[in-house]
Amino acid sequence: MTHFHSSIRCLAGVSLALTFVLSTGLSAQAGEGKKDPGSPILDAIQKVDADARRFNEHIVMLSSPFMEGRVPGSRGMEIAKEYMDFWFKQAGLKRPFGEHGFRQPFPLSSTPTVVGSSAGYPGGNGLKAKTDFAPHATNGGKVSGSLVSIGYGIQRGRDNYNSIPADTRLNGKIALVLRGTPIGSAESRWRMSRRYSVQVKVSNAFRAGAAGVIVVAPSFVDGDELATTRHRRGATGPVVSMTRKAANAMLKGVGADQSIDALARANDKAGVLTELGGKKVNVEVKVEAKKLMAENVAGLLPGKGALAKELVVIGAHLDHLGMGNFGSRSPNRGKKVHPGADDNASGSAGVLMIAEKMAAEYKRMGDKPRRSVLFMGFSAEESGLNGSRFYADNPLKDYKNVLMINFDMIGRVRNNSIGVSGVGTAKGMQEWVTKICNDSPLTANIRASSGGGSDHLNFLRKGIPVLMGHSGQHPDYHTENDVSDKINRVGAAQVANLFAQIGLHAAVWDSSFEFVQPERGRRRR
Repeated sequence: MTHFHSSIRCLAGVSLALTFVLSTGLSAQAGEGKKDPGSPILDAIQKVDADARRFNEHIVMLSSPFMEGRVPGSRGMEIAKEYMDFWFKQAGLKRPFGEHGFRQPFPLSSTPTVVGSSAGYPGGNGLKAKTDFAPHATNGGKVSGSLVSIGYGIQRGRDNYNSIPADTRLNGKIALVLRGTPIGSAESRWRMSRRYSVQVKVSNAFRAGAAGVIVVAPSFVDGDELATTRHRRGATGPVVSMTRKAANAMLKGVGADQSIDALARANDKAGVLTELGGKKVNVEVKVEAKKLMAENVAGLLPGKGALAKELVVIGAHLDHLGMGNFGSRSPNRGKKVHPGADDNASGSAGVLMIAEKMAAEYKRMGDKPRRSVLFMGFSAEESGLNGSRFYADNPLKDYKNVLMINFDMIGRVRNNSIGVSGVGTAKGMQEWVTKICNDSPLTANIRASSGGGSDHLNFLRKGIPVLMGHSGQHPDYHTENDVSDKINRVGAAQVANLFAQIGLHAAVWDSSFEFVQPERGRRRR
């Protein structure tokens, strides 16, 4: 019996082997004549150097949609901070913040969070939140009053257009405000600007004495009818967005004979204040102010000898806009993840690469005197340079900050060019920075002044010299289209290499960083 079963198993094995050989042969015959697609992505990755591959790893990770746009308070931002922690540890950096390790926690301003809402009118108290209306995050409150249309809610618009004259007194009424701009005007003269944003319109209504505001989109305005926003200032009462269907029913309920689209048409050529019915509507938004904590992430590379207590800060902001509920330039604000690949996953990736390179070089320098270096990923830059401000006001104890190197958007290198700003903020710095730049494969556009609004400004105001790396603006800035596919990995890695050389020279420079306030707009090559 045993011999019989062994024979069967042997035959079965031969049969399976023949089947595999035959099927493989048939598959090969069937594939004859088909072109091998190859591995273009693999080929491309293998053709670039290790630095470009490392940058690729960082940029794909940090700007993945999984990171939720790295807005402070989100799980994605927590993961991004953990990612920086990991690579700081890998580089052998020290924990600079005592019990907090690689983190420097700091408070952001209280964030209004909606915890309840209601809206109603005579005969229509069944309005449902998230279906008929949606509350905005404001100071909140419970109000009741008659309804008045303030049209598009615009003050001092194009062609003397004015929905709310300066002497308007709404006297506790509920203001109905339309999204968008007048369609009767030439589009080129009504390009969207902050003046026509919902935030400003709402602020205009409250400044004129409104008790609450209802925001409605006419039919020609695309997008989410229940889109909401956070009003940081200017909204002293409750604000809700309402669907056209619910708003038209409300107008009928209060005794008004207009529709939302009719109000829009009436306001196309000039702003018109319109009393609507006379019956009272009520709006309530319950808000709790929750304190949001954020964290900078930093790793310390200790120096040696007489220079060890002087500190070079090399940083970039890690945060971005999340879903674009604030700061977005996109019509999809609030609805799509803003990955922030260039702004500023690219700068954060640069910091990680420079930390790795400088830490390795420090090991080879023995006891040569050199400055300490603090590598930082700042938080809450997009909401007001908050993280860098906190660090500048609360620097590491026992160290003197002598130079800050900042990266903000280094991923869109074009024409082999990179901007290097701030060389004029320390006496003698321009000469050696220019020499290092001249030895780089990149063309450096060197400026004496430090450039615009980013984290380095908080160091400038403390009288600390700065350098700034920036590859230039582009149409995807602050939109959902700032994705990793559009990043120049090779160019960005070269930027990191350039600034690693600048950082190493700054660490051993035999002169003090004597601060110089540069002339605004002064440019050098």
